[in-house]
Amino acid sequence: DGVTGDVGGFVYTAEMEILGGTTNLNVDLGLVATLPSIKAAAMDDLTAALLTHLMVSDYSAENWKALNTAKTNGDLAINAATDSASVAAAKAAALTAMDAVPTFS
Repeated sequence: DGVTGDVGGFVYTAEMEILGGTTNLNVDLGLVATLPSIKAAAMDDLTAALLTHLMVSDYSAENWKALNTAKTNGDLAINAATDSASVAAAKAAALTAMDAVPTFS
């Protein structure tokens, strides 16, 4: 994943040569988000959304349970995802389900 030149404000200037068939583990070519970190961030987003719902809206006991169920189901779907696109889809579906839970008017 190495890139030379201007990389998001960072300019890579060191020169290196790695011969074919060899490995150099002493060079960090940048940060790569791993699937576990992507999943954790998505679940954090669902938790933040749940707290926002709690702070700005009133729910009946039944609807509060439905809101928590939507969040829990979202967490389960995120955990079951096998790639970042599936994580994003699971998160979006959970947020949509949470937003659809009726509040007291």
